[in-house]
Amino acid sequence: MRRRDGKKTAYFRGRKLIGKDVPVPEGYKGVVVQTSDRTIPTRSLDPTSNENSPGNTIDEPTDVDGDEDEPVKVLEQVATFEELVVWGHEVMPEEDETFVKGVGEWIAWAEAIHSFERPEGRAVEAGRR
Repeated sequence: MRRRDGKKTAYFRGRKLIGKDVPVPEGYKGVVVQTSDRTIPTRSLDPTSNENSPGNTIDEPTDVDGDEDEPVKVLEQVATFEELVVWGHEVMPEEDETFVKGVGEWIAWAEAIHSFERPEGRAVEAGRR
């Protein structure tokens, strides 16, 4: 990867790529994760079962269809980043390019669906009061 006039240039399978830095929005951070060997205990999937009843522990889930639950693996953070690079084929990606625009739009959409209205009409992000 080379920087020339503020541009990042790389070649992949003989095709020239030009990159544009896209910062992670304020208040967020990018993370790189890796699957660990640890698993999250599964809970009962049977809506008629009583989770507090003897013999029905987190380690011994009850499944409605009788199939074994797939273990849920834990992801561990291995690195962080403050910006990412969006690549274009032989041209610098524009501001309205799907991936450039998508970062801001997905963040706004996620905030909208994870917020709730207070009685006085102000939206509050879930987890932040």
